Amino acid sequence: MALPQIIGFGASWAKATVRNGAVDGVTVNAGRGFEHAPAENDVALKVRQLYYNILVTQSQHQAIEAKIRAVEDLKSERVQQVKYGSTLEVDLIESKAQLLQAKQDLLTTELQLSDLRLKFNDIVGLPLKSDIGNA
Repeated sequence: MALPQIIGFGASWAKATVRNGAVDGVTVNAGRGFEHAPAENDVALKVRQLYYNILVTQSQHQAIEAKIRAVEDLKSERVQQVKYGSTLEVDLIESKAQLLQAKQDLLTTELQLSDLRLKFNDIVGLPLKSDIGNA
């Protein structure tokens, strides 16, 4: 995705479109239109902030999924341990509570991710329900 980047030079500014680290085109405006550059900077900043927030939230989502798998394994072990009398039932209840908490965290993260994607789509002008895919 190519987004215009505004580079300020006092009363002048340059607008460059960057794709995969390479500059596609540069437009220089010497003094005219300076009032538009700050607004474009704000939009570019918000897009970057939302993008990085999406990446962080996706990482949190993956970590919580891994935690759920680990807690499910622990719960299975504790079921067997309680069955054979090698641990107390309170340990099994604790692992069930941990599993429920992890699932709640996963749901919360999914809602946050959905909200961030809606905001991202809105600010870049895509239809709100567009799937931007995994960033």
